[in-house]
Amino acid sequence: MRTCASLPTHHHRRSRDQLRRGEPKLNGTSTIAATEVPGANKYQFRFTNTAGQPAYARTIAFPTRSFTLTPWLTKPLKAGRTYNVQVRASFDNGATWCDYGPSCTVKISWTPLAPFAEPRGFEAAYTEEPTELLLYPNPTNGDQVRIQLSGIDPELTIATLDITDLFGKRVMSTTLPLNDGALNTSLPLPGSMADGLYVVTLLIGEQLFTERLMIVR
Repeated sequence: MRTCASLPTHHHRRSRDQLRRGEPKLNGTSTIAATEVPGANKYQFRFTNTAGQPAYARTIAFPTRSFTLTPWLTKPLKAGRTYNVQVRASFDNGATWCDYGPSCTVKISWTPLAPFAEPRGFEAAYTEEPTELLLYPNPTNGDQVRIQLSGIDPELTIATLDITDLFGKRVMSTTLPLNDGALNTSLPLPGSMADGLYVVTLLIGEQLFTERLMIVR
């Protein structure tokens, strides 16, 4: 197992990385961890390919200083490849970050689990569960509606929104920006939407959220 340890000497000062030799595996038995930073409540790991390999860049944040290596759903690491890894910490849940420390290298190997063996934990990407999709006011008078959703993977930046009537006809389609794993925006509605019941659908990464919206003038 290889561990990249981020050791900031002070908030927003550059950190140092330490590592232990080894080849972690993508089968839930290996962990990458940063040295604990007192007061930090989120850690972000940045993976980039070493020279001579296909271009790759992936950042992933966790509320704890360590995570279990498994095949991620989005931009997964590849077995047999070597990555540069940097770590940085946040003291305000990711609103601001310390500087990244120097890179260490991690080579990913793949060793299947023995039959019936259980992996030590599983974190595909982000550990926080999204809250329910909130629309308000609901019913609305048709001018606008506020949309709220939190607990999203902070690496995702765009949500795709569709509004359909009860016959499945799309009456509106747009994209909405995500900010630090949350959506909180006021959406103007088309004046052509008649009174009645509609279905609002949000696609964020591989997750789909739906909620009903009523227009009453």
